[in-house]
Amino acid sequence: MSVILVILLFLGWQPAVKNARGNELYQQEKYDEALTAYDEALAEDGENPALHYNRGNALYRSEQYPSAVQAYVNALEGEAPVGGRARYNMGNSLYRMGLLKESIEAYKAGLRIEPDDVDMKYNLEYVMRQLQQ
Repeated sequence: MSVILVILLFLGWQPAVKNARGNELYQQEKYDEALTAYDEALAEDGENPALHYNRGNALYRSEQYPSAVQAYVNALEGEAPVGGRARYNMGNSLYRMGLLKESIEAYKAGLRIEPDDVDMKYNLEYVMRQLQQ
């Protein structure tokens, strides 16, 4: 019985270990390798919003903006506290795709969650000015 418990505990930790490895690779700017680690973690824990968020960040850094947007959408479906940051990063991805109106909406949604976020306010104002030109 204790062997089964140890195996179950070990298997339960695998997504966290792979996520940590992905974070380490991300910090080293090895975004494609980080993406692989996040994908492996998601294969075992596909409902984890933080994994989707991290995956979105790696995709963004790899300039895969449409896929990054989808990863942030997936992150927002969960209950982890990634809402404001996911919307901010989604806004950045949409901006990079040339979807200015959509990026404005993402920033506004993020600011409803994190109203004091200076970077998000700046990006919102920046994109709004660009849209007016």
